[in-house]
Amino acid sequence: MNWHQIGHAVLDIAPTLAGAITGPYGAIAGTLLSKALGTEFKPQAILDALQGGNGALDKVKEVEDLHGVWLSMLNNLKSPSSISINVKIDFPPVFQQAEPGLAA
Repeated sequence: MNWHQIGHAVLDIAPTLAGAITGPYGAIAGTLLSKALGTEFKPQAILDALQGGNGALDKVKEVEDLHGVWLSMLNNLKSPSSISINVKIDFPPVFQQAEPGLAA
């Protein structure tokens, strides 16, 4: 059992995840998948979970839906020496108000 077989197993329902698993950043995609399925980070454990039912395919689809955009970006990178990720968090207005006595 190898990661290419896992990629093939999820290809129809999660093509971006399948591409990421079989690419240079497969460890990232494999970790996301193993965490979602509640398995060890091993191809055989993931395959067993996929074949066992219990909503496993729904969890695969959820990983694709939640992480597909940035996994797609990783799939298109050409062997970078480092990756920088910028995160923007929009806080609700209640958190944007300065407390009395504090500079905004």
